[in-house]
Parts: sequence; C-alpha cells; structure tokens
Amino acid sequence: MSTATRLNATEAQHYKKIFYAEEIDSDAGPQQRLLYWLLQHPFQDCEDIALALQWHPSSAYRRVQQAIEQGLVEAIAYQCHRTKATSFYHLSPTGIHTIARQSGALPHEVAIRWKQRDSDLLTWLPRLQSECALQQIINRTIEYWETSTPSHIHTSWKWLHEYHDPFTHMPHAKIPVADAVLTFARSDTYFHLFYVLDPGYAARHSKSIIQQRIQSLLHFQKAFAQHYPGQPFPSMIIVTPSIQNQTPWIETINETLSAYPDTQLDIFVTTCAYDEPLSAFPELTAVSSQRSSVSLYEKTPGTKIRLPYCPVADDSSQPKAIIQGHFMQRAAQLTPDKERKIPEKEIIALLGLRLYRRHLDLLIMLYHHPQLSRKDIASLLYIDEPTARRSLTELIQWRCVTARKIQRGTFFCLTNRGQRFTTA
Repeated sequence: MSTATRLNATEAQHYKKIFYAEEIDSDAGPQQRLLYWLLQHPFQDCEDIALALQWHPSSAYRRVQQAIEQGLVEAIAYQCHRTKATSFYHLSPTGIHTIARQSGALPHEVAIRWKQRDSDLLTWLPRLQSECALQQIINRTIEYWETSTPSHIHTSWKWLHEYHDPFTHMPHAKIPVADAVLTFARSDTYFHLFYVLDPGYAARHSKSIIQQRIQSLLHFQKAFAQHYPGQPFPSMIIVTPSIQNQTPWIETINETLSAYPDTQLDIFVTTCAYDEPLSAFPELTAVSSQRSSVSLYEKTPGTKIRLPYCPVADDSSQPKAIIQGHFMQRAAQLTPDKERKIPEKEIIALLGLRLYRRHLDLLIMLYHHPQLSRKDIASLLYIDEPTARRSLTELIQWRCVTARKIQRGTFFCLTNRGQRFTTA
C-alpha cells in the first residue's frame, strides 16, 4: 500500500494499528522520509532525525538544510541547555501542502490529523525544554536496546507522541495515557514502553494532576485486559527534572494504587535534568513493580500484539487554518509595545524564543521563591547584580515580573503571564 493510501485509508477505524510516519514506501527518497518524519514528530533536532532515519549526522544536517532552502522545513533556535541554543525543525506550510498533494488529502486535513496547525505548534514552544528531555530519554532507550540486543537478531523500533486511550469514543477530549509510547519489535514480539513527562513546576503543587494521569492509565489497563486477555501490560517510565520531583509522584502513585490491591502495574521513575544534555540511559527506580531486575529488558514484558491506534478526531469548532510558520520571525517582531494586537497564548509561546537562559532561570527562581530582592536573586543564581538588574528590567518590560516596593525595600515576583509561561 502506498504512503498516500496509508495516510487516508480507514484511519478512522477504531482498532487500526498505530500508523508510523516512517513506515513509508521502501523506495521513498531521503526528502520524502524527512518530511513524513517531521509530520509526525515536529521540533526534532539533527540527532533525533539521524537516529530515526538511520543517517549519519552530517547527512541529516545536509538534507535538513536542503529542505530549508526549498522552503519545505523551517528551523527555530531554542536554548534548552545552558551551553548553547539548539536548532529544532518542523514542516513549513509548503511542506504541509507537499505532503497533502502526495497523499491526495486537503492541507487542513493533514494538519488536523497530525496536530500541525498553528495553535498546535504554538502549544509546543513553551514546553520545548521538557519535550527535548523526553526525546533524549527515548533516544537513550533506543541506543540501550540496540546495544543490548545480539547482532544476529533483527529489531526495529517506533515511537509515537501522546498516546490516547483507543477504547474511548472521545480521544481528543481525554488526558493521554502517556506522553509517548516506544515500541520495539523483535521477531514476532513487541515490547512497549509508556513515558509520562512530569509537567514541571505545576505538578509539585497539584496532586490532582498526578492522580489524573494514574487514573487514565488504570482506565486503559482495564480496557486493555478485556480486549487482550493474558497479554502483559506495558511498563511505564515517569521522567522528572530532579530527584525532588520524584517524591510527589511516588507518594501519589502508591496512595492511588492502594485502592486497587489486585492491580499490578510496572511503574518506574527516572530523573533527567531538563537543562542538561543526557549522554547515557538514566537509572530507573521502581515505584510499583513485580520485577526486581535492573535489566530494562526484563522490566519490559513482551507481547504478541501491537498497541491499537487511537484516531485524532476533527473538532469542527476548531479553525481549519494550517500553520503560519516563521516562528523565529514572529518572535523577533514581538515587542512589548506591539503585544496588544497578539493573543496572550501566542505571546507566551513566542516568548520562549525571545528569552535567554538567564531569564528562564530567574523566572523559575521567582516561581519557587516569590518576593525576592535583586540582591537575593543575584546571590541565588550566582550572577552579579548588574546582570540581575538587566534581566529583571527586561522581564518587567515583557510583563512577566513585577516589582513591589515595601518598607523593607523592593521585591520581585511573577505576574500572571510569568506564572503561565513557567508552568506551560
């Protein structure tokens, strides 16, 4: 079956297997493979693309640059790590139209199906740092499995962003079962891993967020057992930015599962600093598991079935417009005096492309410690006071921080916009 046929035919069927964008015709050229990968996985860097499409990193970079020159792909620069900004790539409007033409579909249908509308991609921008950490965990998991598999055994892997419960009739309105699902295939056996990404600073103060995620998993497990009796349920890895973030997850999971004594879930937690690159697969800590082995192989039960696919429903209330693109240009044109003409959601998204690492660190500091003086901020962030003054002035101009003068001096705290940006 051709790529175009696969993209359209019977995708609304409730139990269709997961469609992976990299499963395109074997004779597809490098550019087509690149476009279809970015269709399903926007905001990938060169390492992600090289690993996914099995290209040398220099070949991946060259082919991405060629696609950019042809107007099919766009790039944004985002300072996920402290050392330097990273370039992330996504399809341009021309790229969406190209895939739509090849598939015999309308551009807005492709954009809705793969969440490539402007509103969808803007939602990603404030979360790029944590999403980058999740991608690194997935990359290291893939490398771990590939190096742990004997060379004579053929394996393959796929991953999907945001896996929703396929046994519900309104998947787009539900909390996802997992932020990502990674599938390894070995002979006729599949190994599935669910990933849940700690949404960050909001989760530390909202027990209900964690409870909702666990309840979503329990609901899916019940339906899974009914449809596939005897098949082992996938393990779950929760990714947090620090050891401290693990505590509310572990406590809430144990409390929630105590109400289901007959339920067996394999849940593990790991830490990946969102602002640092990850060079190796991190250590896993068992939260709820019958498996004591330290081997990821043994922690991941094999199954004879692939996970059923959950279609993305077309919400008719949403606009049909596809992406406008040019996020870097739009961010560059964003100034405090022009922002009244721009929706608040878009401002918060584009701010991530305007702020530097020093701004992000300061916002996080004020989120955890409101009412700090400039001297306190400089001391806690290990920066000099002139740098703290400049950063605060810029954040005040962007209406992310406000200064409050009291008898003891001037203290700073986040505005509503600053809080929304930090917890996006």
